Amino acid sequence: MKEAIEKAIAESGADYTEVRIEGEQRSQVLFRKDKLENLESSSEFGGIVRCLKDGGWGIAVFNDPAQLPAKITEATRIARLVAARASEPVQLAPVPAVTEEVRVDLERDFRTVPLLKREEGSRCGIQRYSPQLR
Repeated sequence: MKEAIEKAIAESGADYTEVRIEGEQRSQVLFRKDKLENLESSSEFGGIVRCLKDGGWGIAVFNDPAQLPAKITEATRIARLVAARASEPVQLAPVPAVTEEVRVDLERDFRTVPLLKREEGSRCGIQRYSPQLR
């Protein structure tokens, strides 16, 4: 993924290109009293591209990594349109590029526990804290 992002940025044609990507995994075990109401697992992925071209900003969003080159082209095109109508072009200060990857370190990774096992564990945990369910 990192190589694809770097390649797309290098080929962007914009004066400045920024790509931010986020992925998320979620699980939910929902009880109402002692009745299981919802048990689900989902994942999401998305990103945003910001390009500066000729003093104008362009932005495009995506949820498929394969769309990245096209979205950079789109953001650059929008930036050109904005620049053509801007009264004052945007100029960035000369600073070094920043690349950052943020990951969460979990003491116990809940993602390794199947949802049905979590449902069982949740019921036991709820009973410990809710006398109505005993």
